[in-house]
Amino acid sequence: MPTISQAQRGPLKILAVGPPGAGKTGLALTAGKVAQVIDVDIGCETAFGLKDQFSQNRLAVDYLPAPEISTDKMGRSDTTAFGYTMGYLYRIMNECNAGKYPFKILIIDSFTTVTDAAIKFVLKNTNRLDRPISVKENITQPEWGLIIQQIENFVTILRGLPIHVFLTAHSVPLLSEKGAFLKWELNVPTRKLPPRIPAYFDELYFFQVEEGAGGVRKRVIRTEPSPIWDARSRAGLPDNTDVNLGLPEIFKRLGREL
Repeated sequence: MPTISQAQRGPLKILAVGPPGAGKTGLALTAGKVAQVIDVDIGCETAFGLKDQFSQNRLAVDYLPAPEISTDKMGRSDTTAFGYTMGYLYRIMNECNAGKYPFKILIIDSFTTVTDAAIKFVLKNTNRLDRPISVKENITQPEWGLIIQQIENFVTILRGLPIHVFLTAHSVPLLSEKGAFLKWELNVPTRKLPPRIPAYFDELYFFQVEEGAGGVRKRVIRTEPSPIWDARSRAGLPDNTDVNLGLPEIFKRLGREL
């Protein structure tokens, strides 16, 4: 497998996709004190309460929650969550440009919830928030264009940050009309994101739970594409990488340091 020249070994932007429990958040939180976490859908908050091999590292993470989407836990409505998250990213960008950002990697959990917030943000501005967004027909084509524009603004900011970015995203099974499993699909309300959105990221990892001998479950990272999932590694991470390695070791194998 080709290696990357030293000149190309800049900050990595990683999109980590997989079903719940596959190890995305657990791996992200092994970054330790060099990471800042923006927890949009309380996945990281939940992870702090888990008792497994990542617990000690999780306690070392600088945990920074962003507003939830489903509730008003932090005093913000779900329609303002996207604007708040974007504003926070601009602040991080300004700190990076001023040489004052103290972390090496930004972790955001999750892209799925950010996308949901972008949809609500656009529908609020078009005064059509009263419709269920889970129904495809309830979002017009012009509205979907505005939503894609907001999502692209979000990933463009991430792409421009001079630090590593680890963005989690949920996947759901895509079923046929008869209910048969077809493939794993990035979980976005109502419609599928255009292919150019994942293309913003250097790495696209699919997280999978495998059943081993004796029923032992193993969480792995798939980096090669399959008919039932999308994955790639421009930096050369081997397919079927063990999640238990932890993020610092995985970055080391990619020629980077956390």
